Amino acid sequence: MPARTYILADLLYIGAWLALIGLPLALLASFLFGDLASSAQHAFPGVTVAEPLASTRALFVLLTGLVPGLAVLYAIWQCQALFKLYRLGHTLSAEAAQRIRQIGMGCLAAALLSILVRPVQVLILTAANAPGERAVAISFSSGDVGFALAGGLMIVIGATMAEAARIAEEHKAII
Repeated sequence: MPARTYILADLLYIGAWLALIGLPLALLASFLFGDLASSAQHAFPGVTVAEPLASTRALFVLLTGLVPGLAVLYAIWQCQALFKLYRLGHTLSAEAAQRIRQIGMGCLAAALLSILVRPVQVLILTAANAPGERAVAISFSSGDVGFALAGGLMIVIGATMAEAARIAEEHKAII
């Protein structure tokens, strides 16, 4: 593997760890020092909330939104493990292929969970509205579609890499 690739693997490994540490810390800081009600309402600008949003409901909206975030953190965790393998020179291995598949699974899960969580969040936001003014909104964005496609691509690449690693191992045994 060229030296530039090792340097890139080192940088991405460090970046993945920074994300694994920084993202939860940033989220914790926003919970501790931010205004939960306005954060929850700003996340859904088209949703009408009839009364001032109670902090308990706002907390439930934001906590529900963490579910897809956990899948993203799982994918980042798998990324750092993959970059560690690359740093060690284990580029064409069954373990690297498995990590690539797991990254894809995390991305796909994050996209699907994001789509499933949004209606629940809108329902929580509008639960205190008068009857007839409560809402459930099902939506997905181009980001969701892109994340799902990227996840699917990673799963396919991981499966292909597993086959390539198996063939490489067979060739080593023959030689």
